[in-house]
Amino acid sequence: MDKLTEMLRYAKHWTINVQLLILYVVSTVLFFALHLANAKVTAPYAAKIQAGQILPCLLLFILTAAANFLGVTTLVILSKNLNTTPPLALLGLPLFLILESHTRKIYASAQGRRVHALSAAGVAIGICAATWLLMRHNPLT
Repeated sequence: MDKLTEMLRYAKHWTINVQLLILYVVSTVLFFALHLANAKVTAPYAAKIQAGQILPCLLLFILTAAANFLGVTTLVILSKNLNTTPPLALLGLPLFLILESHTRKIYASAQGRRVHALSAAGVAIGICAATWLLMRHNPLT
């Protein structure tokens, strides 16, 4: 316990990186904006997707994955311009929040299960692929 109290006395353990905090907010806002835009674009095709037509399902998945891939690319470019190394947790927060919202919608109604499952898969694959390609050696936090 003495080590813990001794460690907490130093100011470096209590400092907050404001740039990183702003990047977390920008990251969350960016991915939720992409999520809302994707929902508006795919809303007219929901009936075709639920009917199981292949082309609308494929377009939904590709659109969602590409939009999230570009979102990660935008964050990487933004953080490089700010001379900060973006941590992987910067993308984990919006990823899990969006996947959680899709999971709730999947279990809430049987009507839009296919739409939300394809969207969730597109979000996960788009963010994870861009993270693997662009942020492979970055720290977790």
